[in-house]
Amino acid sequence: MLNFVLYCCTFRKDLLRTVKLAESIHKHNKNKIPFYISVPADDVELFKKYLKEFDVIIFDEKDIFVANPKLNIQQLYEIRGGLRQQVIKSEFWRLGISENYLVLDSDCIFIKDFLRSDFLAADGNPYTVIYQNKEFFQFILTNE
Repeated sequence: MLNFVLYCCTFRKDLLRTVKLAESIHKHNKNKIPFYISVPADDVELFKKYLKEFDVIIFDEKDIFVANPKLNIQQLYEIRGGLRQQVIKSEFWRLGISENYLVLDSDCIFIKDFLRSDFLAADGNPYTVIYQNKEFFQFILTNE
């Protein structure tokens, strides 16, 4: 199992954005961190065609669903796409590919070189952004 990968869940309407993301990763990924993309089954060949020059692993998003037998695939496809993508992103870990992964939206791009150490501490633990959310709690307390 890898320690860290890049991951994007996308679909055909975001193809050109995803190509730009892949270009930026190709240019700036100095450690050659593996890049995975999941798309709906009907989009797999399209993405493989447009991203063939980049080192990217493209697969059917249903592979993620199959990894969790408790998920009801029919129900997932009845909810709107953006919400379904959030479920897919949160379930990527079930494939057993990597201990840690960075979720990228298709409209992201890297603008400077990056290394694995930009995302993982020396002990292999990922960095994260944490904040206290004081404004939210103050809002709740004053509006009770």
